[in-house]
Amino acid sequence: MKPVTCLVSSLLLSISLTPLSLQAVDYSQGSNIVKFQYKLASRGNAQAQYRLANMLEMGDGIDADLEQAKHWYDLASKAGLKAAQQRRTYLKVKQQGFDSATDTDWLQGVKADAGRHQADAVLLLGQLYRAGIGVKKDLNRSLGLFNEVRIRGEADVDKEIMSINEEISARARVPRNKQPPLPVQEKKVVPVSTSIHEPVRALKPETVDKGQAQAAVSQQQKLAEKMRRYEKAMRQLKQEQRLIDEQQADVTGDDDAVVDDEI
Repeated sequence: MKPVTCLVSSLLLSISLTPLSLQAVDYSQGSNIVKFQYKLASRGNAQAQYRLANMLEMGDGIDADLEQAKHWYDLASKAGLKAAQQRRTYLKVKQQGFDSATDTDWLQGVKADAGRHQADAVLLLGQLYRAGIGVKKDLNRSLGLFNEVRIRGEADVDKEIMSINEEISARARVPRNKQPPLPVQEKKVVPVSTSIHEPVRALKPETVDKGQAQAAVSQQQKLAEKMRRYEKAMRQLKQEQRLIDEQQADVTGDDDAVVDDEI
């Protein structure tokens, strides 16, 4: 058999052995950060494999693909990355349910790492409390954990925080059909004055207070929105700086590897 034919045959064989779900992802359509992480992950960088898996799980910079996420989590787990092992188990538990016989140690490990304020574990524990996986559902506790992640700028969790706040507000509202009926009051006949000299009624104090309260709430919302945009910008700057640092480390740490200017 000719050498060229052997090469083509081996390539076709390797493609046929690759799961279809892994062949379907086009990483060139992802963001620059996704493409860079994919480049490092393909070289065996465990941290890049974990970050790429996380992006695929969350749909961050690329279309969400849980099968691809599991694939990269598995590779990072084999390299000994604990955060990848925890998230891989989370995906399994989320799909198959929590088994106290096999998953209790995993849950205790997540809690312990979150207690040490490890960002990945804090985020994961927040997700567990929100969904009630392995723990009793606790939206307030989940919100506190997500806020910790947000303040530290480790991940963009604004959507999750907003969603939890909406769920908490919805639970706090009492349905109208369950509200106690208002007491029946006797109708009172109020004489109507036809005098043109009748003084104009002053604005009720409660009306003024309500307007002031609405203005205060509006001002608070504007300040919160400004703070949210500021924090988001800081997270982006931090992520870009991390990307630059990884590029420099990759260049200096691997003399044989060629890093393209275009990611």
